Amino acid sequence: MVVQWILQRGHTDSERLGAVLEALGLQHSFERMAPFIGDIDPVPQIDNPANTIIFGLHSTRNFARKHGLYPGIIELRPHIQEVAWQDFLLNPLKTTIFATAAEIVSRLADDPRDLFFVRAFDDTKALAGQVLTKEQIEATVAVTSILTKEEFFAESLNPTTELMVSSPVDIVAEWRLWIVDDKVATYSRYKQGDAVRWTYAIDDDVIPLADSLIAKNPGYAPAYVMDICRTDEGLKLLETNSINSAGLYKGNLTDLVQTLEEKFTS
Repeated sequence: MVVQWILQRGHTDSERLGAVLEALGLQHSFERMAPFIGDIDPVPQIDNPANTIIFGLHSTRNFARKHGLYPGIIELRPHIQEVAWQDFLLNPLKTTIFATAAEIVSRLADDPRDLFFVRAFDDTKALAGQVLTKEQIEATVAVTSILTKEEFFAESLNPTTELMVSSPVDIVAEWRLWIVDDKVATYSRYKQGDAVRWTYAIDDDVIPLADSLIAKNPGYAPAYVMDICRTDEGLKLLETNSINSAGLYKGNLTDLVQTLEEKFTS
């Protein structure tokens, strides 16, 4: 069976991906996805749950689970806990603080640092990675204190959201690599210094590092994205993200689609 693609309606990346699927004559549809809740309404016709992939909101993992879709939304173990990668991480376990949104302000109260890199621990986009002062962290999490438990969503920031905090590092450049079946399918540069510059380009030493990281941790996931950055201390693994909801930047989408089709067609 060929793969059935379910794409988020009204999203620029989905439209680009849909154009490639259309050109290749592959089955796809654009659907309305509810933020945070993860519903797709109305429910699309699914011909074969075992060969269906979703590209769009990460919260639609709930829909994928409910309907038994594979690969659906591919969920990842937190990259920071992967033992094989510790020596290559920009922010390894030994230098990172973990606390819930409700706890983070008190945990940092006596910390002498002026700036912190903060992101959600899980791959939920509840809090995207960003550099903040203590005051900004306090303002960010303050809004969660007025939420009732009925208003908590796993995909949005709430008092129980676990955060990871580390020291900011100056980054020279950042690249995204799409990994399918333990091989690099495509890539894109997305930042050069502080400027966002999407381009289909990569430095000569980045893919060899990615290949080495994959070899050290084979089978991490059937497909995922790996973000690698260059610092004054060399190349580092910044993070991994779900391939289904990560920005597509200037990756070669034809290569990506064909590789995913080959991986998940049964």
